[in-house]
Amino acid sequence: MVETVYFVDSDNINPFHNLALQAHIINNIPDDSLVFLVWRNNDSIILGNKSNAYTECNISQLEIEKTRLCRRESHGKTVFNDLGTLNYAFFLYMNNYNPTDQINVIYQALARMQLPVYIENDEIMLNKLHLTDNNYYIKQQKCMHAGSLYWSCDKGKRARLLKDQIIKRNIINIVDYDPLVRYVDVKESILQSLANLYGDVYQMSITDDLLDYVENYHSYKYVYNTDSKYTIRLSDSYDFGSAQIYVDLYRNKILRINLFLPQENVEVSNLIVDTFNDLVVDELQFNQRLRKVDEKYHQDFIKLFNKIKKESYCL
Repeated sequence: MVETVYFVDSDNINPFHNLALQAHIINNIPDDSLVFLVWRNNDSIILGNKSNAYTECNISQLEIEKTRLCRRESHGKTVFNDLGTLNYAFFLYMNNYNPTDQINVIYQALARMQLPVYIENDEIMLNKLHLTDNNYYIKQQKCMHAGSLYWSCDKGKRARLLKDQIIKRNIINIVDYDPLVRYVDVKESILQSLANLYGDVYQMSITDDLLDYVENYHSYKYVYNTDSKYTIRLSDSYDFGSAQIYVDLYRNKILRINLFLPQENVEVSNLIVDTFNDLVVDELQFNQRLRKVDEKYHQDFIKLFNKIKKESYCL
């Protein structure tokens, strides 16, 4: 029996942070408790645990669309998240786990808002389209039931990034039905529904260091489900030619950098490796190394450094 209900409201919109937060919570569920987490993500594609990144989404379009690629622990379909998506997760031990009760929290909240919703195949539907996408994860008697609720999702961008033709077209936003519904209205209604069905809800703050979790979820190896150990993969054009660059980053330090140049250029390859290997992502140290590089490469190297710096901000 659930004796205590806790609510965690993440104000961080970095998808890797929120994946880390989920991992931390499922590993630390208090006894006889339910922990309910709500969060939003910046534009991101969230792969199911065993999904193939290249078959699920248009990889080459992600950088153009400024969208991050992530992978979660749970199985299920690939989803697109943006600030128009309300994400939620229930964390409980197996003896208290009941997906029907949990989805009913969301259903009752939406029904109270006079939305003509109904449940079909464990998803909340509106006008025969998905209003939610749910996924589930069980780890040693600890359970997570998570979902994405589409409030005002960018359906056009979602369709451009996802490859599955059915998934592209099968969702509806709350604001498609009622443009006056605010995000905060939806969240407050869900919390009221949670209290109605489970009892008093207590705020919980997570102050633990999530860095190790974040580094795992942000790693190239985890996201692409590969044995290659790279945190960041960049594909771009430079004055010396197009390049694919792979960076293994740990705690803001580049442990190693590898690259592939379609037009092999040994001089440039060696210069990049010498300049960026063992480099702390810090402008002062970078500028010291840049002084040793021929000026004709400076703009390209600065461009590369800035891209690595931008990609590494959450580590």
